[in-house]
Amino acid sequence: SMLDFGRWPVGVFRGLLKALLTFVFPLAIMTTFPAMAMRGEVDASIWGVSLGVTAVFVIVARLGWNAGVQRYTSASS
Repeated sequence: SMLDFGRWPVGVFRGLLKALLTFVFPLAIMTTFPAMAMRGEVDASIWGVSLGVTAVFVIVARLGWNAGVQRYTSASS
């Protein structure tokens, strides 16, 4: 039933529910952002922030991967 919230644009929701659907369960990001981008409603600051957040996630994932590979010991040796 959480996916039913994805039918509505994020602007419909207010307060805590909007924050939950944006940051905890990113349904608002998955449904509203692509539609806004296609309609040309996304300005340069939003693109910059999204690219910055993506870069941070890529760096954290890479560091986590490298740490895991360094600590890996084979189960069969």
